[in-house]
Amino acid sequence: MKNDSADRRLKPGNAIAVVISLAFSLVAGLLATPHVFNLIVGLGRTLPRLESWRDVEFEQVAYRCVLAFAFLALVPLSRFCGMRTWASVGLRGGRLEVRRLIWGFLTGVVTLGGLYLWAFITHARILVPGLPGIAANTGLFAVSALVVGVMEEILFRGVIFGALRGSFSYWGGAIVASVFFSAIHFCKPVPAIGVVHVEWDTAFALLPAIFYEGWIQDLVPLSLTLFLMGMTLSALYDSFGSLFPVIGLHAGWIWVMRMGIQYIDTVPGADVVLYGYGSNITRSYLALVMALLFWLAAIVIRDTRKKRT
Repeated sequence: MKNDSADRRLKPGNAIAVVISLAFSLVAGLLATPHVFNLIVGLGRTLPRLESWRDVEFEQVAYRCVLAFAFLALVPLSRFCGMRTWASVGLRGGRLEVRRLIWGFLTGVVTLGGLYLWAFITHARILVPGLPGIAANTGLFAVSALVVGVMEEILFRGVIFGALRGSFSYWGGAIVASVFFSAIHFCKPVPAIGVVHVEWDTAFALLPAIFYEGWIQDLVPLSLTLFLMGMTLSALYDSFGSLFPVIGLHAGWIWVMRMGIQYIDTVPGADVVLYGYGSNITRSYLALVMALLFWLAAIVIRDTRKKRT
């Protein structure tokens, strides 16, 4: 039986198209940032109901502008790479996909939630007293997690991994896409001083500070955890040919992480190597071990399903 990648004719142009698309998104987003920033601040100064917009952070506008252009570039990128239908980027319809979405979400909740449960059992984490606003935030965080899951999976797995898989085969595409997936989560620019006077090229001055402060202490556990999560999601997408199970899994992880950040505190003296700094347990070596085991399980699932077909 031939390897699944042997049936595909590799297309080096796909990788070039991905690089051009990402470079366009970065440049276009940074060029648009000053105009969008001035518009937002202007509306905040003009309309009393939008007064809070006057305090918008320039770097947040820059990040969202780049992201917006990245999604705009998905259409020509996917068409160039031969992905011209919703199904070709993993968005299939039917009740089966809804069930996969739900099972994926529950799997994400159980796995990452299990790490928090172990931290409770070992007295490394405690609940925030009173759990303020938990009823409203439970649903709100679930919706926002699902939105992020849909957006990131279409971008990273549906289009970028799908395109790179056509250039480098499965393993090359998964590795490159997962490296990018991991790196992008460290891109939270914080300028040395606040932005006051905005010029056309002000956003480009953020590039030297593109990685957020304190990223070095998180580099090993978090970057590797994110990389392995990316590899896991790529393997599951390649297994099922659908984004719905990976959207659900991704959203489940995000929901637990958001709830943990909001309602879980670190116990003083807890092992920071094993459990990480702060309430976000995904920055820990314990999460890294979970991600490794999850990836190995995803590879077994992929190989099993490929043998059956």
